[in-house]
Amino acid sequence: MGANDVRTDDGEPMFRLLGVVDVRGTDIPLGPPKQRCVLATLLLEPGRTRTVEQLIDAVWGEHPPASARKAIQVYVSNLRRALSGRTSVVVETRPEGYRLTASEGAVDLFVFRALLDRAKGAQGPHRRTLLHEAVRLWQGDPLAGAGESDFVLRNRLRLQEEQLTAVEARIAADLDAGEIEGLARELGGLLAEHPLREPLYELLMRVRWAEERPNEALAVFAKARESLSRELGTDPGTGLRRLHQQLLAADQGSGESEQAGRPLAQLPAGTAQFTGRRAEQRRILGLLQDDDPSISPVIIVDGMAGVGKTGLVLRCAQQAADHFPGGQLYLDMRGHGGGHPVSAQEALERLLRSLDVPAERIPDDESAAAALYRSTLAGRRLLIAVDNVQRAEQLYPLIPGDNQCRLIATSRRRLGGFIATTGAHSVTLDVLSPEDSVELIGRVAGTHVVRREPSAALALAALCSYLPLALRIAVARMSDDRGLGDLARRLIDGRRLADLQFDDDPHASVRTAFHQSYVLLPEAQQCLFRRIGLSGLAEIDLHSAAALLDVGHDEGRRHLTALADAHLVEPGEHRGFRLHDVVREYATELGTEQDSPAEQDATMTRLLRHFQRSAEAAVAHIIPMHEQQPRTPGQAGLEFADRAEGLDWLDAQQVNLVMLVEHAAEQGRGEAAWRLANALWRYLLYRRHITYWLATHRTALRAAEQAGDTVGVAVTLTHLAIATWSAGRFQEASGLARRALHLHRQTGDWVYEWRTMNSLANTAFRLGHTAEALDWHRQAAALCRRHDANAMLAGTLNNKALLHEQLGEFDQALNCAEQALTAYREVGDRTGEARVLTNLGKILARGDEPARALAVLHDGLRIKQELGDRDSQAAPLTNLGNALARLGRHAEAAEHHRAALEIVGRTEPTVAAEILNNLGLALTALGNGTEALRHHRAALAWARECQNRYEEGRALDALATAHLSLGDRDAAIERLREALAVYETLEVPEAEQARARLAEEICPCGRS
Repeated sequence: MGANDVRTDDGEPMFRLLGVVDVRGTDIPLGPPKQRCVLATLLLEPGRTRTVEQLIDAVWGEHPPASARKAIQVYVSNLRRALSGRTSVVVETRPEGYRLTASEGAVDLFVFRALLDRAKGAQGPHRRTLLHEAVRLWQGDPLAGAGESDFVLRNRLRLQEEQLTAVEARIAADLDAGEIEGLARELGGLLAEHPLREPLYELLMRVRWAEERPNEALAVFAKARESLSRELGTDPGTGLRRLHQQLLAADQGSGESEQAGRPLAQLPAGTAQFTGRRAEQRRILGLLQDDDPSISPVIIVDGMAGVGKTGLVLRCAQQAADHFPGGQLYLDMRGHGGGHPVSAQEALERLLRSLDVPAERIPDDESAAAALYRSTLAGRRLLIAVDNVQRAEQLYPLIPGDNQCRLIATSRRRLGGFIATTGAHSVTLDVLSPEDSVELIGRVAGTHVVRREPSAALALAALCSYLPLALRIAVARMSDDRGLGDLARRLIDGRRLADLQFDDDPHASVRTAFHQSYVLLPEAQQCLFRRIGLSGLAEIDLHSAAALLDVGHDEGRRHLTALADAHLVEPGEHRGFRLHDVVREYATELGTEQDSPAEQDATMTRLLRHFQRSAEAAVAHIIPMHEQQPRTPGQAGLEFADRAEGLDWLDAQQVNLVMLVEHAAEQGRGEAAWRLANALWRYLLYRRHITYWLATHRTALRAAEQAGDTVGVAVTLTHLAIATWSAGRFQEASGLARRALHLHRQTGDWVYEWRTMNSLANTAFRLGHTAEALDWHRQAAALCRRHDANAMLAGTLNNKALLHEQLGEFDQALNCAEQALTAYREVGDRTGEARVLTNLGKILARGDEPARALAVLHDGLRIKQELGDRDSQAAPLTNLGNALARLGRHAEAAEHHRAALEIVGRTEPTVAAEILNNLGLALTALGNGTEALRHHRAALAWARECQNRYEEGRALDALATAHLSLGDRDAAIERLREALAVYETLEVPEAEQARARLAEEICPCGRS
């Protein structure tokens, strides 16, 4: 059975934390990193209840998004669905949060610990077998794929310490058993990652002694002493010193004779505080030490300036030194350091001279020199390290002809053609992880500095874009009497590039490092790089690149790909590319200096038009045909084949679109700002991104007001009112809608006048102004009839149906809903049809037709599912729950309400209050009054916060029912009195019912 097929004793798949978070040997979809983080948090302590706040902290840390609670609910729901029926692991919802139940044998971490516990009491071969089994459970970095939150990083460090201790115990057991083959190489790799860990030095000394290499065993101690003194200012500990004395005594002065010839040793000193890159080190060392004659002898390490390519290559070359008895050659090709790059002929001459070939024997012809170079290498085991390669032409002649040699090269460019032609191995470096960045800060500044200010260390790492060069320079500039927090604040307040350099050393400058890559680009690519910086786009694709350069898509793709090959842009999350923050600052600085104001203005205009027209085209697949407006005139943006394709683009570009509204406003482009926001509101409503919706429209409103654009102000006010209503702030929404209506009547835009009237009607009812709500509906309907706008009339009738339903006027409600349904079906508006079916099912359920309601609601839910509109499925789900409750199926009803609540979360308080009340009533009917009280109290808080009087009354009424179920009659009477007061204000039929219930509780015999 392979490592990835491990199952528990009863045949169940085993959950993995000691590597990528997953379930071994299955295809169970555990979802994105944040969802895996939730699972990992629960798996780390099975049986312990984790509150939602604890899960939020685990996933996001100190700065969670506004939608974090909803996201946690969705992640838990997805995990339940994925695990259901596949394993015995269960995620339970508890009153205080979530709990995962699993046997210890179902999680590899606990199997690992159990094996170690058993090994402590075992001896000889049995102990060694247990330790090998335990170590084999590890499949990479623990908690991989679960994001990089502080919680994950802390636990990863803790688990890695457990792993290292187990590996040390396993190596010691192998050594005791006399199985020493490969141990020296393994320990060398571990010491490269943990150069200050004394038990590893002890083990390596013992291995070298067992290999009968006493001088090398003693040299290990010297290296340990040097490392500990340099990094920590301390001497080796007692155990290491004692072992050293024992070996000295045993050696009795007998040493191996020195080799007659000294090997070549041209490698420069590596970086003392080298950090991270564990996976890359393992891969490179494996390639360097692999004697398979069929593999390529060439390794290319590429990455952006300052990312640590040279440091990695030097570290690996030093670790692999024993594998190359002929020694190591080193050559800087000066491809990115200024001056004239070294040609292939020059490189061959230098290498041949290093190989003791007389100068007069070296041919002037490159091909002849290359042939002599290969002949000279034949039969020798040499490592040739070539730094700063600019072009593939510099490298081709340097490839060894003898596979016993290895050529490892660094470049800031992806040498894709060379790799494809030669079969060379490619290792691409990105910036460090946050964890490794903090470790690097500790190694440069001292671990005590990081322990004193851990949050400041993380902030500093982010400000330096996790770039090793930037981190080293920043920490080197830190004042001894200040600290990391002061340094981070200085970088925030000042100009980062100016602070990330030393004026007296051009090599110690982030700006210089980037500039050496930039100046090698053709003019068009330099221009694109500058304009990406000026655009502020979070991520750029080929279409955006084409817009920035005013070229065709193929040319935009070519130039963007070239920037990626030069590692000035890096792959993003949505099939595009992004700039690391420090690189962005450099690009923006260049753009500000080199592009004229007119060029900057023209570039931004093209970019905004591209996104404006593309957004309109994408949103057109969401908006019913009868509501679509004319596109922005001019050259077309992107076109999309269907709704899924349009939504995919909108989801990928969401951050860019929101940011561009802000940028347009900041630059005084009022019309561009409000038109882009206007193009987005339907998408933001569809996806229920209320926070982005509010942010973009508040920005657009300010921009339109500053520009004196009456139409822009009116349109933005209308959509901002709808967003504010969706956020549950009805009084504010009413004020915004009234301002909008006044302006629409001035401009004569009857379509927006109608939309605003509907908004005012919905707001009025939520505020308890029933008569006013009906009047707004009447005015909106009359406006539609005057303009023969039947599809728009359907929208008004649908809203009016809900108003009649809540007033208990079910016949009028059904009549309005059926008229709306007919109109939507006539115009082919499936979104509108699903919306009416959802409301019609609610009306039928309350009107004592629950069986018919179920059929109607299932139809509505099916349409929403076919449209891929998950975020709006909460309404039909909770309405289905109400219909099931009417049929006495309260357990099913509760499940439907919970599913609806997971979709809504905290983003829509008005809807959340309604669902919480529905869920609480179902729980009371199931005999769980205590849990029902909790839900009703939450609903009451939400309803009062957003001034939803009707749900406030329902919450108070339902609290009374729950209190009665628990035998608390006094509390029930108090809540009923409060509910009655609300119902009487609203003039809804529930008032009479509450009055009768109150009379009965006060005087059960019927007397007042």
